[in-house]
Amino acid sequence: ELEEAFKYAYMAMEEAKKKNGTYYLEATEEILKRKKREYSIKSLLRTKNLAGLYAVYQPKFDIKTKKIIGGESLARWVSDNLGFISPAEFIPIAENINLIHLVDYKIADETIKYVKYLKENNLVDDDFKLSFNLSMKSLEKDDVVQNIKELLEKNDVPGKWLEVEITESIFSTNLKTTLLKIDELKRLGLSLAMDDFTAGHSTVSLLPLLPLEVVKFDKGILDAIGTKDNLVASNIYSALIGLVKDLNVVIVAEGIETEAQLLFLHNSNVRIGQGYIFSKPITKDEFEKKL
Repeated sequence: ELEEAFKYAYMAMEEAKKKNGTYYLEATEEILKRKKREYSIKSLLRTKNLAGLYAVYQPKFDIKTKKIIGGESLARWVSDNLGFISPAEFIPIAENINLIHLVDYKIADETIKYVKYLKENNLVDDDFKLSFNLSMKSLEKDDVVQNIKELLEKNDVPGKWLEVEITESIFSTNLKTTLLKIDELKRLGLSLAMDDFTAGHSTVSLLPLLPLEVVKFDKGILDAIGTKDNLVASNIYSALIGLVKDLNVVIVAEGIETEAQLLFLHNSNVRIGQGYIFSKPITKDEFEKKL
């Protein structure tokens, strides 16, 4: 049918627009299937049908003692109709249609509830914190602080038990407004962490503008430790460690996967780690067993 043909052509055009330069694309069955799935995910988000969206938790551990000292909550989604939806799939879609805050707030709510459970059942120490992520688009919303405050009050949880993770993308926002919101979040007792920190010069120079307690190093440089590029990678990583420690913040090494990486971090006096060598993101029950 002509109507169907135009619909499929439109889907192919949308995909072709994502490519640089002159490009054409045929509406194959694979593309149609992928686009229909994408439309279904958009529909779930637009109707706020987030059933099956839940948090998993990746432990943060003391590199020397291997004791769990915190954790990061991460979003996962299993839909009745679509099955497992990867974060790499639904997060860009949610950001693209400006509905990522729905995901962020739901995961924040679950994280707040879970840290309360852990604390009240004496499963963790006083200084244990769980972190959740706030995307750039969530931070741009006028009511973001009010929403987080309401979640804390609803669950009767002090902000000092939690940490908010933001990424370098906040530097592309209206920084003056964003900093005011960050200050308000800090007044709620929340700690602030910079996630996925890299060696970018612009980011390094802007770090002192933020009231950070934690800087999480992206796994990109660490991946080269123990390979043929070991010397260059270790020199860069060591330089960044020195730079960030001068800011009087805690360093968390993300993406630790090998013993060589772990040994390097131990010798570099990086105290806190996160990565598959210790644990992948796991369910609440699995997290408690590791405690």
